[in-house]
Amino acid sequence: MKKTTWIPLAAGVATMAALFLLGYLADLPYLMFKIGRSNIEVAFFPIIVGFIVSFVSEKALQRKKIS
Repeated sequence: MKKTTWIPLAAGVATMAALFLLGYLADLPYLMFKIGRSNIEVAFFPIIVGFIVSFVSEKALQRKKIS
């Protein structure tokens, strides 16, 4: 894969991981990933923020490449 593909992917995954970790450490329910015996609860806020970071970094790389 090209460098321009890896940077947004890594930025998005790192952002999601950091927000899930922050939610776990600070006990914030809207940033947590919980696994129980019968269910799995996933907060969508870190996922949405990760996608936004990935999209913005991809657009920034494209603008940098053009200029």
